[in-house]
Amino acid sequence: MSASLLLALSLTCGAPTAVAGDSANDPAVIWRDGVTYAAFTSAFSNRKRVWRQRDGWAVISDSVMTRARALPMKLRVLAVAEEMCNDSMNSIPYLARLAELTPMIELHIVNSARGRSIMEAFRTPDGRAATPTVVVLDANGRVAGCWIERPERLRKWSLTPRDSLPKDQRFEDRRGWYENDKGRSAMAEWIPMLERIARGESACEPKVVP
Repeated sequence: MSASLLLALSLTCGAPTAVAGDSANDPAVIWRDGVTYAAFTSAFSNRKRVWRQRDGWAVISDSVMTRARALPMKLRVLAVAEEMCNDSMNSIPYLARLAELTPMIELHIVNSARGRSIMEAFRTPDGRAATPTVVVLDANGRVAGCWIERPERLRKWSLTPRDSLPKDQRFEDRRGWYENDKGRSAMAEWIPMLERIARGESACEPKVVP
C-alpha cells in the first residue's frame, strides 16, 4: 500500500478540525450523552447499507461469550465513532453485538465532535486523534481501558511490505483485511482488556501529543 493511500485512509477517520459545544469533557458525562448503537446507526444517511452488512457479519464465538459473561462487574463502554469512517464501520458493529449479548457491558456511542476530548487524550501510536476510539470506565467514571482506531494486527499489516507477510494475510487493501477478519482480531484485544479492568487493573494510559 502506497504512503499516499495510507495517508488518505488515516485522514478518513481523523478528528475534525473544529468542534463546537463540547465543554463537558468528563468521560462519564460524555458516556451519559451517548446513544445506543441502534440510535446511532438510525441517523445514518450515506453508508447505512454497508453498516447493516457488517451487522450481519457480527457473530460472537461461544468462547468469547463465555469470557464476556463471566465478567464480575458491569462495565460502561464509550465509543467515539463516525458513519463515514471505515475503521468505525469495521469494528463498532462487533462491539455492539458483544454488548447486546452481554448484560455486563453497556455501550454508548458519540460522534467525533462530542468525543473529541477523548480522542485527543487517547491517541494512535503515531499521535493522531482518530475514530473509533473506545474507552472503558471504571466504577468511579474514570477511563480504565482504551482501544484506538484498529486492531494491532491490522496496524502492523498496514506498515509491512506485502511480500513479507504469509500468503493468507495478503489482501488487496485494508477493506479486504477487515472483510476476511470479521472482527476476530478486535475481539481478541477487547476481551482481555475488559477482563483486566474487571480485576481492577488499568488497561490504558492517556497519550496527549502537542
